[in-house]
Amino acid sequence: MKLETERLILRSLTAADAEPLHQHLYSNPAVMQHWPEQEPQPLEYVRQVIDVLGKQECDYGYGMYAVLTRAEGTVIGLCGMHRLDETGEVELAYALGQPYWGGGLITEAARAAVRYAFETLRLDALVAVTTTENASSQRVMEKIGLLHDGLSDRYYGVTLVIHRLRRDQWQPDLSQSYRLVEGTRSMG
Repeated sequence: MKLETERLILRSLTAADAEPLHQHLYSNPAVMQHWPEQEPQPLEYVRQVIDVLGKQECDYGYGMYAVLTRAEGTVIGLCGMHRLDETGEVELAYALGQPYWGGGLITEAARAAVRYAFETLRLDALVAVTTTENASSQRVMEKIGLLHDGLSDRYYGVTLVIHRLRRDQWQPDLSQSYRLVEGTRSMG
């Protein structure tokens, strides 16, 4: 899968993404503090995550995607959907390297992922979760139209802030340019 926004490219993960994702996300304590792992992870862990997420994209037709800058083609984060083992729900998840925080990039990526999920994939609903301390992520969820649904400990074994959105509640933001370049990987 590959889609483009004004400033970003979201595309299927490849093995070559392991090192930049490790550098920008998985080795940075400021990024990892709000993830289930909570601690920086080694490069081999990132390679395993990419393998698991790639399989999930093939199995379900959606996945977590590498986020790249359009101008430089640099991998700067992750954004997309993955199936939650605990509930079978589809989680919208995102993370961006710390040098890229504060410029609206992850909101742009997440908004495109939601549009792709509802317009192209025709998913029925999305859920997004974060720690109670992660106000920035909660603001992104609200900006892209997800609705606050309280706190729950049913995800990842810790109490998290929950936001949800059903396709019939979704209002597309047509002011943001969005172009699907390549469709989903074959479902198998």
